[in-house]
Amino acid sequence: MFSLDDPRLEGFWSRAAKLGIPVDVQVRYHGLDAVERVLRRHPDVPIILDHMSSPPVSDGPPYRGAADLFDLAAYEQLYLKFANHNLDAADEGSSTAETFLEHLLERFGESRMMWARISPTPSVRLPPPKRRT
Repeated sequence: MFSLDDPRLEGFWSRAAKLGIPVDVQVRYHGLDAVERVLRRHPDVPIILDHMSSPPVSDGPPYRGAADLFDLAAYEQLYLKFANHNLDAADEGSSTAETFLEHLLERFGESRMMWARISPTPSVRLPPPKRRT
């Protein structure tokens, strides 16, 4: 089994950088340390974190349980892809989908986030967008 930062994958990462190809990675939350090592070693590779690695967010703002995810906001080549199940998880415990999305936008910005539609999609409640001033 390979980890994203396995030395045997260096040729892959270097080639992706040379070609300017974004790489979509799907890792569990406890695997974010490997994602960070790849981000550090390959700053020219845009990386999309699929399902945002399903971070634990039920603790609510300021989302200390998901600190490892929010710490990755420092890497400008990292993009987040989220789906309905991420919003469902954010609507549990002390969290709401709205506060979670607001926190993500504050840390990552809207240009680094994307929605993934998973079929079949149950009815999803999205909070109304806030106007930026």
